[in-house]
Amino acid sequence: MSLYDKLHDTAKSWILSTSPVTPGNNQQDHEHILSHLTPDAKIEWGHANFLSTAPHLQGSKTGQEFIDHLSKMAPMLETWTIDVADVCVDVERKSAVVRADFYMYAKGDPDAVRNEILFWVYMEEKGEKVLKSTEFIDPTAAGALKAKMMAGGRKDSKIDGDGASNG
Repeated sequence: MSLYDKLHDTAKSWILSTSPVTPGNNQQDHEHILSHLTPDAKIEWGHANFLSTAPHLQGSKTGQEFIDHLSKMAPMLETWTIDVADVCVDVERKSAVVRADFYMYAKGDPDAVRNEILFWVYMEEKGEKVLKSTEFIDPTAAGALKAKMMAGGRKDSKIDGDGASNG
């Protein structure tokens, strides 16, 4: 397998590793997620202006801190699906940019929020593990999802959200 193919597959597999174990539920395989990371991997979020309103997403997180973040969010979701739309690989930099659509369903709400997320993923020399992943979320979608999660699916609720509940 070429290095290009390995980088492509590793980046895509990393993103998809956060999918529910069984389609339609909200349970994740934390060991499977961590298996894609180097021991010193860092997970970050962007954009800078959005992060200024989302203190819990600021700074780098370790793999375990990322799992902790997911563990807080997953119980508020009925389920989600991930469709990887595009992967652009840079062999020289051992990186890939992945564009993925996350269709996220808050508990009690049958309508998905589509969050189009860009990931900038850096891998180690062999291209087999993730060193760093930066997730650029759609702040409008994040705000809509937060409102649905806070409302518990009640469509008549009015929630002022900072859009910071996405991950």
